Amino acid sequence: GGQYHWVSEIAPRRVQKPLSYAVGWMALLGWQVGMPAVAYIFAQQILALITVCDPTYVIQGYQGALMTIASATSSIALSVFVMQKLTLAEGLAVVVHCFGFVAFLAILWVMGPKAGGYETFFNFQDQNEWGSKGLATLVGIIGPVATFIGGDSAVHLAEELQDASYVLPRAMVTGCAINYIVGLIGLISFLFNIGPIDDSLYIYGGQPWVAVIYRLTGSKAATIVMIVVVAVNFFCLQINMVMTSSRQLWAFARDKGLPFHSFLAQVTTDGLPRNSVIVTLGFTIILSLIIIGSSTAFNVILSFGNAGIMTSYIMIISCIIYRRFDGNEFPSTKFSLGRWGLSINIAALTYLVVTLSFCFFPAAPNPTPVAMNWASLMFGAVLLTAFSWYFIRARQEYDGPVEYVRKDV
Repeated sequence: GGQYHWVSEIAPRRVQKPLSYAVGWMALLGWQVGMPAVAYIFAQQILALITVCDPTYVIQGYQGALMTIASATSSIALSVFVMQKLTLAEGLAVVVHCFGFVAFLAILWVMGPKAGGYETFFNFQDQNEWGSKGLATLVGIIGPVATFIGGDSAVHLAEELQDASYVLPRAMVTGCAINYIVGLIGLISFLFNIGPIDDSLYIYGGQPWVAVIYRLTGSKAATIVMIVVVAVNFFCLQINMVMTSSRQLWAFARDKGLPFHSFLAQVTTDGLPRNSVIVTLGFTIILSLIIIGSSTAFNVILSFGNAGIMTSYIMIISCIIYRRFDGNEFPSTKFSLGRWGLSINIAALTYLVVTLSFCFFPAAPNPTPVAMNWASLMFGAVLLTAFSWYFIRARQEYDGPVEYVRKDV
């Protein structure tokens, strides 16, 4: 269960149940929205590949939707029918990821135009006319912040691991540390060599990185290879998203936090929560159809997904900070942040509160209804729906994981 399980354990006793329930819904919707988000990014790479091969090709909205559905269906089918072989696939994906990263750096470092340090690090632009470069920069983090969330993904597979209390936190910290460091190296390398920022960056399916690689190499073949590398990595990421989102759904249903929990909590004889996987696919298909009408509306929903997961982070970190001062000890653990724990908690909470606030901002001031970021409305609607169900039925059924832990002990 991850965050909602921890809140159930650590929050003040009088609010453990409703707070855990709310966090469960936020994390659940965040991860369910994350599945079509990653599938859509994969679809965009394929469409960019087509535009590189045929510059006259015009992308239609329904093509992006169908490609998103096809990629999500394929990854879910692999998760269901080839689950035992996924470890090998993950290993191969790591190899592709590493060699692809080195290839990107080689292209950028050797063939790039090399902008100056001042232009790269200090040249901020307010292209949407917010009136403040600082505010424009903060609004601009809405998209990139998605790369900093999802560290809890492995947690939702805890019950399928041996010695999870030891292995999982170390895997989370190590994975984040490695990827954030190499990600920073890749980002700085890209910004030093991006060249002129103009409309030509968006001619290949709206993927600026493709335009940059094509601009530097001048080779269609090299650009195609790089797109394939990125696409393979995003397809493998989809498989991870299937695992995380379906397990989160299954866990919350098992704890009776959802309607139709008996159906969603069923597990097959081979240990697969197949009903939760199928529902995840259905949810992904429904959201993907929105792309046909408006990709802007689809991106707003993705922003809501980020907000949901960040809210779950804020709740559990706030509970941890509260617990540090309420005089009660934490449950026994095989991992600790030591004396730096409180400082890390406060820094993380500060960052999350700021980024969550800007997840609800529109891209530009004075937006039209079409350009408005409706994530705040959806956020409130989901909470209203969740607590309506809570007062109708769930408060009689949902006890929170802490009650089951106490019974086991």
